[in-house]
Amino acid sequence: MLDKQKVFTDVVRGLHKQGWQRSTAFVDNTCVERCAYVGSDNRGCAIGVLFLGKVEIPPRFNTSDVRTLLEQCPEAKAYVNYTYGTPTDEDIEFLVGLQRLHDNSLSSRFMLYVFKSFAVQNNLEWPSDVPQEM
Repeated sequence: MLDKQKVFTDVVRGLHKQGWQRSTAFVDNTCVERCAYVGSDNRGCAIGVLFLGKVEIPPRFNTSDVRTLLEQCPEAKAYVNYTYGTPTDEDIEFLVGLQRLHDNSLSSRFMLYVFKSFAVQNNLEWPSDVPQEM
């Protein structure tokens, strides 16, 4: 079972550290830009910040959904299992929720707001070392 509080805390700290900025990359050498686990600017998405400096995400998975990443990328799966606990199907939905919050946030201020709301809705504690205002 996934330690949701630990995941949430690490995600919020990681996103705060990069100024609540989205992580994006161009797909397959085109001019189509999408959210990515690790962006061209070396920022991480909500899930990607968990891996920055710890696990290299192969390019073929960089813009995939979190379910695919954990099913098909053994390094990512092993890291999550070891660091946060083995996710159940319900836990995967939790991770998908975090990923969607990031992917659908078009501004830093909005991203901070939706993550604060997510914390309340899921009975998660906000990390005391992360300001709740910009």
